[in-house]
Amino acid sequence: TKVVGISTRHPEDVQKEHIHQLATKTLKFATGDESLELPLDNVVVMDQYVGPGYSLPTKGMEEAVTLFARKEGILLDPVYTGKAAAGLVDLVQSGYFPPGSNVLFLHTGGAPSLYHYKPIDNAVFGIAGAGDSSSSISYSAAEDEKKSD
Repeated sequence: TKVVGISTRHPEDVQKEHIHQLATKTLKFATGDESLELPLDNVVVMDQYVGPGYSLPTKGMEEAVTLFARKEGILLDPVYTGKAAAGLVDLVQSGYFPPGSNVLFLHTGGAPSLYHYKPIDNAVFGIAGAGDSSSSISYSAAEDEKKSD
């Protein structure tokens, strides 16, 4: 089993051991087998999604937060899960995961912090009234479904 950690703050060399420890604890908890160990070589940390810095928005994060909310009804915070989801979306789109792979995205919480940050840019969010009132963009789920037919 490969574990891909998307860092939201630290470079790969700082995060790898931390992600390894969390993944090993999760493996033991999920299986109930305390003897299991996840090899360190099975942990990959991606640090290219941090952007300009910790808790600073990126376009990919804004797009991922919007995509998850619109398509799945899942709220992501902009600091952690939003950037992690941006990484996941990018990895899927770039073909990082082979076809037929089982991929699990672990949502670690943080949705309440959505209300602490400024609204996502209207051009990304695509909903009239989100953010400042100057946007004329509107969103309709019915329009989205017509496009997918």
